[in-house]
Amino acid sequence: MSFDVQMIREHKRDYPEILKAVTPEFLERAGVTVQRDAKRLCPYITGNLMGSINRQNFGTYEEVGTNVEYAEFVEYGVRGRAGKPYLRPAIDQNRKKLTQLLGEMIIAKMVRG
Repeated sequence: MSFDVQMIREHKRDYPEILKAVTPEFLERAGVTVQRDAKRLCPYITGNLMGSINRQNFGTYEEVGTNVEYAEFVEYGVRGRAGKPYLRPAIDQNRKKLTQLLGEMIIAKMVRG
């Protein structure tokens, strides 16, 4: 797939509709990616925290998290005990990859229409 500056200019007016079209698939793929890596990075003792990491789609955003009461203490730490972050790194490690994915999806939509 190739594109150039002229093609981007030609689709300038279509950006809102293009973004609207690619957003649902992008959010799902981003959520799956972050959830997978959060589970991979999650400290493991009983498996309860890892098993509770889920994702939920709210239409305009995807949320990855857990409802386990102690999750915040694991992520951020408590007085005298350092945290073992797993959610923030899952996002940070994928930021560039997901930005690239969104760009590719937008360009694909421009090319295919």
